Amino acid sequence: MAVLAFVNWRFTGGFGITLLSTVVMIVMGFFFTAVASYIVGLVGNSNSPVSGMTITAVLVAGGMLWLFNYSGTEAMVATLGIAAIVCCVAATAGDVCNDLKTGSMVGAAPFRQQMMQIAGVCVAAFVMPPVLNLLHNNIEGGIGGRELSAPQASLFASLARGFSGESELPWNMIGYGVLVGIIILAIDWYLKKNKYKFRAHLMPIAVGMYLPFGLATPILIGGIMAHLYSKDKPVADHDRVLHRGMLFSSGVIAGEALMSVGLAGLAALGIQSLDLGLSTAAVTMLSVLTAIAIVICFFRQTKPQQ
Repeated sequence: MAVLAFVNWRFTGGFGITLLSTVVMIVMGFFFTAVASYIVGLVGNSNSPVSGMTITAVLVAGGMLWLFNYSGTEAMVATLGIAAIVCCVAATAGDVCNDLKTGSMVGAAPFRQQMMQIAGVCVAAFVMPPVLNLLHNNIEGGIGGRELSAPQASLFASLARGFSGESELPWNMIGYGVLVGIIILAIDWYLKKNKYKFRAHLMPIAVGMYLPFGLATPILIGGIMAHLYSKDKPVADHDRVLHRGMLFSSGVIAGEALMSVGLAGLAALGIQSLDLGLSTAAVTMLSVLTAIAIVICFFRQTKPQQ
C-alpha cells in the first residue's frame, strides 16, 4: 500500500488525490483479483478480460475523482495511473492463479511456486519496458498506429478525457451495456431455475463480445474441436479428453508471444517486411491455405489418446 501511494503521489503530486487514488486502487484491485481468478477457472488466463476490467477501473476511478471535484490534467493522470496498476493487478492475479491451479494438478509445492512468481514479476518489470520501447520505436506509427492500433488504450484515453472534462463520454453506450448485462443475467437465472443444461454465463458472453473478431474466430474453432472430442464422453472425463489440446494450445500461445518479440527485433534491425512480389490474390490464397493447415494441425495434434 505504501508503494502504491508513493507511485500515485509521483503521478499527481497532491496529498488528497493521492489518498483517494490509493484507496480506489486497493479496493478495485481486491475485487478484480477475484474476477481474474474466476475467469481462470472458466476459460483460462489467456482469455481473461483484463482490458474490460481496466475499462471498469477507468470508469470507477474517473467517477470518484469527478465526485471529489478533481478535474483537468491532474484527474486524467490519476485516472490512468489507477487503471494501469489495477490492470497489472488483474493480469498478475490471473497468471498466478493459473499457475497455482496447474501446480495443484501436478503436485507442486505452492511455496516454491509463489517464490518463482515473485521472481517472474521482478524479471518482467525489467523486460517489458525495453520490449515496449522496441515495438513503439521500430514499428511504423508506433503503439497506437496502424500496425499496433491498441484500441483498448485509445478507449482508456477517451474515457479519461471525458471524466477530466476535456470531452463528452458516450453514456448511451455504457447504459446499453448495463441493460444487456441485466438481460443476460435474467436469461441465465431462468435457465438455471428450469434446470436446463445450457446456461448463459455473463462473463464468458461479455468476453466474447469484447474480444476482436480476429480472436473470436480461433476461439470458436477450438470450442468446436473440444465439443467434437468430448460430446460422447462423461462430464467427469472431459479434463482428460481435452488435456492434449490444452497443452498444445499453451505452447502455441507462448510461441506466438516469442515470435512477436522476435519480429520487433527484426524491425529494429531494419527488416520491416518480406516482399516476395506476389499479387494480393496470391497472398490471400496463401493466407487461407495456411489457416486451413493450422486448423488441421490442431485437429490432429489435440486428438485425445485412447
